[in-house]
Parts: sequence; structure tokens; C-alpha cells
Amino acid sequence: MYLHLLRRGGPSGRALSAATVKQVHDVLHRSLAQAVRRGWVWFSPASTASKPSVPPPDMHPPTPEQVQDLLSFVEASNPALAVYVWVAACTGARRSQMLGLRWGDVDLAGRSIGFARGYVDGPSGPVLRATKTHRYYNLALDDTVVDQLSEHRSRQADRGINVDRESFVFTNRVDGRTPWAPNWVTKTFVGSIRRSGVGHFRLHDLRHFMATQMLSNLVVVTTVAQRLGHARSSTTLNVYAHCVPGADSAAAELIGALITNKRADAPPLMERAAA
Repeated sequence: MYLHLLRRGGPSGRALSAATVKQVHDVLHRSLAQAVRRGWVWFSPASTASKPSVPPPDMHPPTPEQVQDLLSFVEASNPALAVYVWVAACTGARRSQMLGLRWGDVDLAGRSIGFARGYVDGPSGPVLRATKTHRYYNLALDDTVVDQLSEHRSRQADRGINVDRESFVFTNRVDGRTPWAPNWVTKTFVGSIRRSGVGHFRLHDLRHFMATQMLSNLVVVTTVAQRLGHARSSTTLNVYAHCVPGADSAAAELIGALITNKRADAPPLMERAAA
């Protein structure tokens, strides 16, 4: 069955990707395992099936210099989009989560932001849904992002846009009750990338930028997972561990420096034992 899906299991007989077929396997495996636990079947065929091998995703996150250059360009032409880029790059939020943000989710005084929903394309147009992991999570913000959001809110108020708790952070509607359309955001971002000349990267690569930069600078993986909204740290490691060049060398230098400094500053072991 998996081979059939890989060859022609998609719409109009098109091939499905290995990642999609692996998701099919995962659903079948969990369902049949539950059936075994309930005594409906004695054996799960999926437990011995060979699921497709999925290669690590090919990621090309932007460099800090590229993000800085893009922000410099966009701030002059589209300040609202610049705020979007700032928040996306610093939180690693998905497009749907960014568009689902309401001002009630933003605590400027407490320097934090919460993600509780996503605005996604549905069969009949964009709709609000729960986040991908169906979890609410709250993240800290640095002073620069807080200032950017505060100025963005002031500009909206000056334009006559409603900015109460139920209003969306990224909207062009006067009542604030409808966020930017998902496709419009992507097209506007792509156009800004082309005009700025900073080099090609995707809107979603801002999420990869945040994750890889944190891991490269030895931020604890549980913290990175929390900021990405991953339910498990293993997910973060599976997705990003291979995308952090030089992290092992940096870790070796760090532990070596810590031990060297400790030996240089601390009294010899015999003196500490005697004390």
C-alpha cells in the first residue's frame, strides 16, 4: 500500500511524498495499536510494516545580516510588514499564528506574547483554527520587539483602526476584526525580498532562522522547543540538529573554557578538602 501511495496515491494519480506516506503510517500505527489495547484485534500489521524513509528537510535559513538588510528595506516602504518580520524572526511563529494574533494576546507591559490560534486557508476561504499543536503557549519579548509592536499599535490607532483586545494585530480593516489574508502576506513578503536584493529565502524560513540561531548559540533545546511551540524537545532536535554547523565545536570550546577557568580560579582539591 505504501508503495502504491508513493507512486500514484495522490489526486489524479500523482505521487505522494515520503513524508506524507509516513504520516499515513503513523495514523495507522496509532489506530491499530489502540485496537490491540482494546482487544479488537490480536496483532497490528503496521507494527512490522516498513515506513518510508524521510530525508531531513533541506533548510536554508537567512543569515542575521540578510534579516537586518530586509528589515531596513521594509521599514521604509511597509512599516506594518516590518513589524511582522520582526515578531516572526524573534518568536519563530508560523504565518497562521502571526495572523491569528489579537491585541489581547500581546502584553506590552509584561513583555510577552501568547499564541492560541491560527488563521489558515480553508476550502471556503481563510478561517480561524487552533494552533497546529492545539496548545497555547506564551513567549517573552525583548525591548526592541515591544517597541516595534507599541509603535505599530499607535500607527493603527492614528489611522482609525480599532485596537481593542479582540482586534487583530495585523489587519487593514477599520474594525480590526479581519486579519491580513495568508496569501497576501506571502506575496507581499516575496515582493519585498525581490526588491530588496538581500537574496532568496521564504517567509517560513524566519522560523528556521530563529531556531538555528538559538541552537548555534547553545540555547537549551527545551527553551528552543518552547519558543517553537513544539510539544516535545525531540521534535526540535529531529528537525534542526543537522542544520547547526559548528555547534559541536562550539560546545567543546565552551566546556573546555569552563573547566580551564574553574581550575585557574578555584583552590587545589587538597586545600578545599582540608577546609
